[in-house]
Amino acid sequence: MQKVHEYDEFAVLAQANPGDAVLVASQVNRSRYETVRQFRRAPYITDEGRIRVHLRNSTVGSDGQRCGDIWFVWEPNESEEADATAND
Repeated sequence: MQKVHEYDEFAVLAQANPGDAVLVASQVNRSRYETVRQFRRAPYITDEGRIRVHLRNSTVGSDGQRCGDIWFVWEPNESEEADATAND
């Protein structure tokens, strides 16, 4: 299992590719997903935007625990998107 701080590099990768989903980890427990969703520090949340955390392809294992794939998507702040459109 990956340590949580190892997810930081995936957050940076997602930030470099706005709008593209980045696969972070496969078949992790929902509790890990919930932990990652609660991150409120850089690089997950910055002045420029934030990371959206998604759980996809989830299944319930024989132990009754829900597992799935964690994906990151960078979402720029709306004001930056509006500024970029206005400058075009």
